[in-house]
Amino acid sequence: MGDRDVPNNSVPSLGTELTTLDNVSVLLTETVRALNISYLLSDKKTGKSLHIGPADLVHSVSEARGLVYCKCRGCASVLPAFQNLPSNFEMEPLAKLTIDGKTVYSSGGNDYNDYRRVASLMIAASAWPKYYCILTDHQCIYCCLQAALVVGQEPVLILY
Repeated sequence: MGDRDVPNNSVPSLGTELTTLDNVSVLLTETVRALNISYLLSDKKTGKSLHIGPADLVHSVSEARGLVYCKCRGCASVLPAFQNLPSNFEMEPLAKLTIDGKTVYSSGGNDYNDYRRVASLMIAASAWPKYYCILTDHQCIYCCLQAALVVGQEPVLILY
């Protein structure tokens, strides 16, 4: 299988596709002119894999971080648009939310790890149309949703 066997333009299917990408390798290729390096996320059972170049990763992460300001104090109660959200959407590997007519995907859940966050970010950033990605550190999901609603780009993917 090739290096982009995970669906390139199918972020909604990431919840199921990325649960098995848990093997990480560093690939080195030496040529006459250069030494190339990339990361390989793969599933040994199915053969699915995703190659990630370090420069692409740094670029995507730098575009997606630092976009949300959050005090982490009662944010949900301050933002009335989120009072009717499903109570368990934060536990889903990939939740599709429609808020004020805008579609926002949130990706996380209990079994989510950094490898899946990286793979989700790289696939969403290279999809067409390109997803507006929000990569969180310690910001609450409600402030991230608020930030997603004010951007002029769709679709939006929040990775927490």
